[in-house]
Amino acid sequence: MLTATFTEDEFLAARKAWGCNCGPASLAFALQTTLDLVRPAIPDFETRRYTSPMMMAAGLQYFGERFTPVSNPSGGRDYQQGIAAMFGGPVSLVRIQWTGPWTDKTGSAKWAATRTHWVVCWRPAAMMYDCNVGVIGFDEWESTIAPAIMANIPRSYGDWYPADVWQLSGTWSPET
Repeated sequence: MLTATFTEDEFLAARKAWGCNCGPASLAFALQTTLDLVRPAIPDFETRRYTSPMMMAAGLQYFGERFTPVSNPSGGRDYQQGIAAMFGGPVSLVRIQWTGPWTDKTGSAKWAATRTHWVVCWRPAAMMYDCNVGVIGFDEWESTIAPAIMANIPRSYGDWYPADVWQLSGTWSPET
């Protein structure tokens, strides 16, 4: 089972010092390394304060970690296919898309990109890491954490789906 390699206090200190949020925290957790080590890995993070898929891919490449993107992980927002994709690899980085007018057919992709959240999922126990709570079971995350996040997103429809699921190869090790 994966465990946090940084404490909540370290995460909050990094948030205050350089804006650390779900992207860098999820990358550090997935690779089982520290927040300080991932800080330089995500290009332009400190000026942008978000982690796009391209920025996350660059972070993984920085560490030499290979990953396999799951094609259409939500299956057109099919709940069961989305969950299966999230937990389809031993460890997956997952970018959650919160739904709202930005995800409608007439919505803006740029606007939608600002309503996303990175988490880490692993099997076989269907566990997750979310920077808002730490390690948590998927069922509890879905029933408590996801609704709490969506409640703070104006105009949210109260749903979500995995926009990106990247199954990690496990090639990088903190000891290397």
